[in-house]
Order: sequence, then C-alpha cells, then structure tokens
Amino acid sequence: MKLSCTPSALSWTQFVFPSFQSPQSFSMGETKRFRVWCVSNQTQKENQMIVSVTGATGFIGRRLVQRLHADDHSVRVLTRLRSKAELIFPVKDFPGVIIAEEAEWKDCIQGSNAVVNLAGMPISTRWSAEVCCGGFLLLGYPLFC
Repeated sequence: MKLSCTPSALSWTQFVFPSFQSPQSFSMGETKRFRVWCVSNQTQKENQMIVSVTGATGFIGRRLVQRLHADDHSVRVLTRLRSKAELIFPVKDFPGVIIAEEAEWKDCIQGSNAVVNLAGMPISTRWSAEVCCGGFLLLGYPLFC
C-alpha cells in the first residue's frame, strides 16, 4: 500500500493504530511506503455464527446459504422437503450444512445465533385472503396480507 503523506494527510495524528507509530515526520511531497497487516485477536471459531434459514431452497435463500457456508458459518436449512434441499445442497459441496425438517426446527432455532426467514407462501394453492391469513378478521373486517 502506498501512502502519500503531505502535511495535511497525517496532521491529525501520528498513529494509524495504537501499536503503529510513524518513525519520523514527513516532509512536504515526500512519499512513504508501509506494509500493513490486519490481525484480529479473535479466533475464527469466535467469529463463526450458527444461522438457521427458512426458504433456503428459494432464489435468495440458496445464495444466502452458499455465502454463509463460504464464510465458514454453520448453516441449518429449515425445510419442508429434505429431498429437495439435499439436491440443492449436496453433502460433498456443502459439508456441515444441517438440513432439518419441521420436527427438528425447534431444536435448530434454539441453538442458533440468527434465524433468517425467507419462506414464502406455498404456490401449490391458489392465493386468496383465506389462504394468506387463515380467514382472520380484524375489527369485523377481513384481514388482507
């Protein structure tokens, strides 16, 4: 990385971060080169999240699971059809991804750092207010979604 250090560039401080101090003052128009390494005090395991995702087999959900897995997070796919999820997220390509059907959802959610709900309405039935809201009424009027 190349830093161009004119008097105004570092006039606010000589410290880039607490353990890095500029060894000398810079003269006008002088160019200095620094190598900067970013070091975290946290281990990778501490940064890892456990994320449960509903709607993981959908358009957005697939990409979210792929990204979370690529970033080494633990992913739990909450699905209605295990067979469909296993086709989309095969074990050889997604090791460690847990695919859970409805009976397992509660346990997956309770052990998660985050839950992402991307589930939509099933497309197997024709849409209506009754299908969407179960026929609920609010103050005597049908509740539309």
